[in-house]
Amino acid sequence: EEDLINEVIINQSLINIRKVLPGGAEEKEFFAISVIISILDSYCILMKSIFSQLFTPEQLIQILSVFFSIPVPKESSDSQIEDRIQTITSLVSRNVTPQISLHALFNIFDLIAVKPEEFNSTEENLNLYCGRYFSCIGKVFKTLKKEFIEEYHQGISKFMQKAFLIPQTWESNTQTPLSSASRIHNCVLMTFKTFVLKLNEVQLKPLFTKLVKWASKPMLHSKSPVKDLDRLYIFFKAVNCLLETLMSIFTPYLTHYINLLIELLSEAFEETEGKGAIMFMKDFSNPDNSRLNIIMVVDTLLECIRLNYYYDTESAIPVEYFHRVSASMIIVLDYYIVKGSMNKDQYLSWISNVYQRVVGGGPGPAAP
Repeated sequence: EEDLINEVIINQSLINIRKVLPGGAEEKEFFAISVIISILDSYCILMKSIFSQLFTPEQLIQILSVFFSIPVPKESSDSQIEDRIQTITSLVSRNVTPQISLHALFNIFDLIAVKPEEFNSTEENLNLYCGRYFSCIGKVFKTLKKEFIEEYHQGISKFMQKAFLIPQTWESNTQTPLSSASRIHNCVLMTFKTFVLKLNEVQLKPLFTKLVKWASKPMLHSKSPVKDLDRLYIFFKAVNCLLETLMSIFTPYLTHYINLLIELLSEAFEETEGKGAIMFMKDFSNPDNSRLNIIMVVDTLLECIRLNYYYDTESAIPVEYFHRVSASMIIVLDYYIVKGSMNKDQYLSWISNVYQRVVGGGPGPAAP
């Protein structure tokens, strides 16, 4: 049975589908789209059968790595291919055991950013691949049983730490600036949220403590490369995501990262070598504009403050934290207007859209 799957179903179909993918021998043939759709249809049927329970991790790696790489041809309806790929990933999450599906998915990770293949060497394709990849992982996470989480939650947490740094890793390995890091961050954060919702408090506390230590590494070494601050930015994006999801349940966790939060706000604008503004020179969306990067990071920190106080329904946050946070926010105000980081119109817009929400404590859209 395994030989049959290997030779007749998997190997031959993947050979045929690779031919009609970009760079393949039959890429420009008129029947390329119909071939892809026919093969995807056959896998939809296959995944519903008993054969789906016979896949090995290696076979699943072959299948998914190819399917995640299928582009959406301009002359084809977006839904024709995408709907079938999403159907297959849903069937994988339901019909393949998580030991096999996650083993395969985690091993595919290096093809995204660490050793990007030709397909993932362009930003457009990277976004497409990541969307499908993390959608599949999220679907698998939703099916995980308590016993599986108990045994494997630490390994999954380590994987998520790597996933948080996909934009940084991809930029480093392709030597190409990434303008759409936020899109990839959002894919990863949605998957992270799905994972966290499967944890109980006994599991979440130690994992979050380790995540704080992971995020704090750049602050522990004053000569850290600028790129390491990516992890500080995505860490606070993750914290904000958890606050919006768990609300008052998560506000007590502020004690774990309050020092990191205050240190970042206080030092973000210190113009001393190796600290503050010098460390924040890398812009996540525009390498030539350091000010935009500072604003992005600080706005994310301010959003974290707002969410903590907004969901602190039992007034559990110590008064001491309020005084420390307030002092840091004054530094931000001073830099933005006095140091010329913004002109008058930009400053007034920022006060209205960001600062007032923090001070007023009301609901509002998340920071960029």
